[in-house]
Amino acid sequence: MISWNHDEIVFYPPEGQGEHKHLVLIIGSQTAVGPEEYYFTYTAPQVYNILPVANPTTDGGYTMTINGTSFGINGASVILEDPLFNSTNDRMEPSSCAIIQQSHEAVVCTVPRGMGNAIHVTLTVDGRSDW
Repeated sequence: MISWNHDEIVFYPPEGQGEHKHLVLIIGSQTAVGPEEYYFTYTAPQVYNILPVANPTTDGGYTMTINGTSFGINGASVILEDPLFNSTNDRMEPSSCAIIQQSHEAVVCTVPRGMGNAIHVTLTVDGRSDW
């Protein structure tokens, strides 16, 4: 909490993720009741860059780091997709990149075997995606 008085409370929301989060004010074990309910939404994830960007191999097993903001505190998913994949060729089907670490600013995952370069990467947190 930053400041408060009889008319206003200023605070930082807790770490989190998602949309339409219900805001409840509890003072001295009493829940404040008002004429309407209040909700807020965390910022959607935004990807700034992805590393490594050069010479990935199809052997897999290496880590990929996605840098950005608003990645939440847990439950992110990363899907790797060959943009040329379709049912009539031998390109790789979309695959999950196994999450090793997640913070608000970075997600680190292990790239599966078979993924090379020019792969489309989608990061999803609480149903909202970027890239």
